[in-house]
Amino acid sequence: MRRRPRHPGYASALNNLALIQKSRGELEAAALLYEEALEVYRLVYGAHHPSSAMAMHNTCLLCATSLPHTRRSAS
Repeated sequence: MRRRPRHPGYASALNNLALIQKSRGELEAAALLYEEALEVYRLVYGAHHPSSAMAMHNTCLLCATSLPHTRRSAS
């Protein structure tokens, strides 16, 4: 595992880059950046900090929007 800077500004930059990648349709690249931002926020602030929660939320939104939606038929 490579060493990551432990600074919230770095995590914020990763999150912003992920937003750009997502808007360009580069979902895999965005997911990697969101996950890295989340790791840094957890290292800096811990898992229960609002910044960590925001990074987790962004990761979950990406997953939810990129998964194919299926309909269940009524039985």
